[in-house]
Amino acid sequence: MKRKLVIISLVLALLALPVVVACAKPAPTPAPAPTVTVTVTAPAPAPTPTPTSTPTPTSDKVYTLNFAWDDVHGRAQFSQVFAPGREFQRYLYWASNGRIQLKIVPKMFPSMEIPIAIGAGKADLGNDWLAWFSGTFPLAVWESIPGLVSSELVTGALELQQVMQSPKLQAIMDKYYRGFGLVDLADTYGGGTYALWGNKKITTLAEMKGLKVRVSGLMQTKALEAMGAAPVTMVAAEVPGALKTGLLDAAASGVAYGYQIGWGDIAKVVTRLPIHSPTFQTIFMNAKTYDSLPPDLQKILKQISWEMAVMTHLGVVQGEMEDEYAAGRGAIEINTLLPGEIAKAVELMKPVEAEWLKTAGPQGPEVLAIVKEELAKFRAFKATP
Repeated sequence: MKRKLVIISLVLALLALPVVVACAKPAPTPAPAPTVTVTVTAPAPAPTPTPTSTPTPTSDKVYTLNFAWDDVHGRAQFSQVFAPGREFQRYLYWASNGRIQLKIVPKMFPSMEIPIAIGAGKADLGNDWLAWFSGTFPLAVWESIPGLVSSELVTGALELQQVMQSPKLQAIMDKYYRGFGLVDLADTYGGGTYALWGNKKITTLAEMKGLKVRVSGLMQTKALEAMGAAPVTMVAAEVPGALKTGLLDAAASGVAYGYQIGWGDIAKVVTRLPIHSPTFQTIFMNAKTYDSLPPDLQKILKQISWEMAVMTHLGVVQGEMEDEYAAGRGAIEINTLLPGEIAKAVELMKPVEAEWLKTAGPQGPEVLAIVKEELAKFRAFKATP
């Protein structure tokens, strides 16, 4: 019996031995943990509100606003976005969750009366061309100073966009327009006036002397007078008949605008001028109506208006390029002044800036300084090769 107990004890001891040894064995030094690099990316700034991201509403009230739509000539992108059912109406509705509803009224007033009618409270808001109001809002038409903006189509349009979005300029213009009972919601490029439509090929300034040219705007009038032409004020609808009868020798406009409204059926020669008088299309709103809205809806109106401005700006530039190409491929001859004559014309037009300063009022020098500062910023940019 004792022998059995001794054997059992030995067996148990042997079984326990690996455990004891294992327990007695010093623990191996642990391998160092691998270094883990954690990259923390800062969250991107919150995006500007879009039709799917709106400011916090301050009320549920629905505002129905009358929009005086200037349909200009039925084809231009810069006016078509304001048509019933198009982008401006829809985006305002979506962004405000249905609290801004536009009642769009075409031909509510003649084009030449829209901003004044809005300022008087006869409409809540609308779109119009500033070029037609150079005498009413002289401070606002700085872009028509010849030689200020590049005469190259795309570059001139991009320069204009740079200046339009200057906060300093916007602050001045906000106060300026309030003097007329208006709020300027946004400005966009409405096309350039940089060519003469006619039937005579012009290569020298001598050939422009006494030329009867339809113009729009005070600065364009002064520029063409400086080059020797005889400016005539006339609505666009009368231009084809006047060119046919000889009442006009030419009409100043962009290539695209003249092509779109059918001047190519009458005039066969387009002469590029060494100026680019770009025109603004402005979205105006009655100041009292704007001030009566909750802050979140004011913000939405500004935001969507600037979205439309950028959208139409790009569309107009692209459209002008396409129409120039189409015009040149057709029966229209696209001509330019001789290089030496261009330099003379630019020199002759320099005093027009002083003419603008006379009409612009006391804030003219400040506005012109801001414009030139923004243009210098634009021109200092060097694209990466």
